[in-house]
Amino acid sequence: MMDIFLIFFLATLLVTHTGITWSGILLQPGNLLDFLPAKIERIKSSYLQNLLECPKCISGQFALWTYVGTSIYFGVFHWFFSIIVGIAWVCWNIAVTAQLYKIYGYK
Repeated sequence: MMDIFLIFFLATLLVTHTGITWSGILLQPGNLLDFLPAKIERIKSSYLQNLLECPKCISGQFALWTYVGTSIYFGVFHWFFSIIVGIAWVCWNIAVTAQLYKIYGYK
């Protein structure tokens, strides 16, 4: 049971930095994927645009699917408590991403 909490803790660090790296570093001018923001702006769906540009959205999606995969792997996905913890974990991850984004000073 302790492995699950350790994996969730380490995954939180990885996932929050994934969202920040995507929108705060890789999509900025002069970086590896600086051509993508112009292509993302041409997408008609505002939901999809937000998903691809917002660090909290990227981190939330990574957190959700990492949680689902880990829960299925450890066989705890069917527990009601597991679902509540998963929702709380995704919300926590989004909040940590927002704070790290402010600390790093990305615009």
